[in-house]
Amino acid sequence: MKALAALLLALAGLAPGTAAADDPLSEIGEQCALQLPLSDNGCACVVARANIALNLEQQRLVVARVTQNSEAEAALNLSAAEKQEVLVFIRSAPDACGP
Repeated sequence: MKALAALLLALAGLAPGTAAADDPLSEIGEQCALQLPLSDNGCACVVARANIALNLEQQRLVVARVTQNSEAEAALNLSAAEKQEVLVFIRSAPDACGP
């Protein structure tokens, strides 16, 4: 489980691209499929949780972190509390969504 959390933390720096800015939920789903050992249903669960738990800017932060896009991350205007919510999401969503 710690390995999965570490992978999610790595995922929190998503790859650069306009798709992430335009549709972060789709990018979260794509990165989940690429980077996490979850089934399609598990990644759908991660996306659903992101949609419910995170606002649009927080979703963009997830994408920026999992793709390691520090430029996109720096452009976001989030409070410390919002950033903390993203970290909690990244650490917990994979365990909550699958084996």
